[in-house]
Amino acid sequence: MSLNTNEPSKTRTVRIKEESDLVLEREADRAGTSVNALVSSLVDRYVDTLRFFKSGSMLSMSGNILEAFLGHISDDEIADDAYELSTSLVREGLMQLGMKLNYESVLWYIRQVLGQYYGWYRCDYNEDDALDILHLSHDYGYKWSVFLSSYISSILKEVIDLQLNTVISIKSVNIQILKKS
Repeated sequence: MSLNTNEPSKTRTVRIKEESDLVLEREADRAGTSVNALVSSLVDRYVDTLRFFKSGSMLSMSGNILEAFLGHISDDEIADDAYELSTSLVREGLMQLGMKLNYESVLWYIRQVLGQYYGWYRCDYNEDDALDILHLSHDYGYKWSVFLSSYISSILKEVIDLQLNTVISIKSVNIQILKKS
């Protein structure tokens, strides 16, 4: 919920099934991290997002199913719906977390919540004096890129009034955010 990664922490002891511990050890090893860091990231994901979803309000599906659904919708309909939905959802999400509607919190939401927690894309972020660049890569096809481009553009334009340059490809969206002088 916070943008600060150096927050004070608290030690808490929990009891888990032995089988769960083995899975955590394997997954932490595969990810090149510690079990503690893995569990901490899972708790953060719950605190930042999952606790706000009531049963049945969140859907998880394979990329193939998503691509099949999107294949039956025009690019314009996808872009229009994404643009309309994103602004209110992100505003509500940030306010629910007690965060300000500013560039840092919106960027955190785009990178952390949509990218890491929801798994919509892999986000590479670069910044320099003139612009910030978000490169969002995924495996869900061109129509998902259309959705992402419109969804993220809406957030950046409508919530925090930024100027953008966006390039869409089959498996990625590149967004250049022009810094105000």
